Amino acid sequence: MLVRPLIDLSLARAVEACLTETDGVESARLSSLSGDSAVIEAVVGPGVSVVSSLRRTLPVAFDVTESSDHAISIELASPESIEIVAEPGLEP
Repeated sequence: MLVRPLIDLSLARAVEACLTETDGVESARLSSLSGDSAVIEAVVGPGVSVVSSLRRTLPVAFDVTESSDHAISIELASPESIEIVAEPGLEP
């Protein structure tokens, strides 16, 4: 998962924590930081709705701007945005 733009590291940590606490997410960890981006590696089981989980647990309102089998982009209610991209092959 790619989280950007990274205005504050706590935003990436919040996404990581919400994913980690989601039933059906085997693991989620912040794996790297580069410029204004953070990469979160996640192993997500079949049928798990990452968007629904983030809507329930992420302390920031957002809109989904793009969605596919392997990628989700969300735009925060504030001017900042987060893009989440699931890397192929990370599913169990």
